[in-house]
Amino acid sequence: MYKVYEPFTAEECLKYLRKSRSDDPNLTVEEVLNNHDLKLNEFSDKYLGGRVPESQTYREVASSETIDDRPEMVRLLKAIESPKIKAVLVK
Repeated sequence: MYKVYEPFTAEECLKYLRKSRSDDPNLTVEEVLNNHDLKLNEFSDKYLGGRVPESQTYREVASSETIDDRPEMVRLLKAIESPKIKAVLVK
C-alpha cells in the first residue's frame, strides 16, 4: 500500500558517514568520509533545501562487525529516538 509521507527539512535529519570495505582502498578514511559528506550535502541541498547541521553528523572511523563496537552508530541510534528526527542520510 502506498503511503504519503510528510515533507521534512535537513534540520530534521541526521547524517551518518562511514568508510566501508567497498570504498577505494587508496583513499584515507578522511578522504572517503569527506567524499561521502560532499555527496550527501549535494543531495540535501537539492532535495531538502539545505544541509544537515554539523552537530547532527556522525562520522564513524571504527571498523567492526557489530554495532556495539561502532560508537557513532550507537550515538546515532539513540538520537533517532527523538520525535524531531524524520530521516537519516547515509552513504
